[in-house]
Amino acid sequence: MDTGATTPGWPVDLNATVVYNGIPFVSLAQEQRGGLALVNGIVYSSYSGYVGDCGNYHGWVVGVDINNPTNVHGWATTAMGGGIWGHGGVASDGTNMFVVTGNTFNTGGNWMGGEAIIRLQAGPTWTGQPTDYWAPSNWFSLDNSDTDLGGVSATVIDVPGATPSQLVLALGKDSNAYLLKPHQSRRYSRDPLPSERGRN
Repeated sequence: MDTGATTPGWPVDLNATVVYNGIPFVSLAQEQRGGLALVNGIVYSSYSGYVGDCGNYHGWVVGVDINNPTNVHGWATTAMGGGIWGHGGVASDGTNMFVVTGNTFNTGGNWMGGEAIIRLQAGPTWTGQPTDYWAPSNWFSLDNSDTDLGGVSATVIDVPGATPSQLVLALGKDSNAYLLKPHQSRRYSRDPLPSERGRN
């Protein structure tokens, strides 16, 4: 901003640099709706479908090291779809990143990244372990009815004095709010909201 000159190494061509588990980033199919997040020197952007649920898009999070823009990493939903539609983009607790994904396609009933709260580590990297994601038990039904869990971004809430003090909130198109808390085991569990207590 001091000179107006483009910083060396920028811009970054994501089509040429980002692949996750054999899935290439294809900008023609992707839309960046979410805001950018800068966490510990890495700028993160999230993606959904360019024209709604059309084309061969995935839910993507891409991270670019602001001091070394050749250091680019990405994570994507395994299934087609799973867009990260929330305008807030990537949420962070200062260390981990959180995104909420939407409906996926052609999964055959096998969960492949959609309808979930995903916790990513720096990069972004994802362990794939149950400690780093949560999907409601009816995720497949949400998929089939286009009732995205990922209609809005995750919100990290800090409640000083509470145990644990950090919570993650997601609001779904199914009119439910999902509040998750990290246990010491780092596994996320869902606490029922008052209106849901007593429900099966």
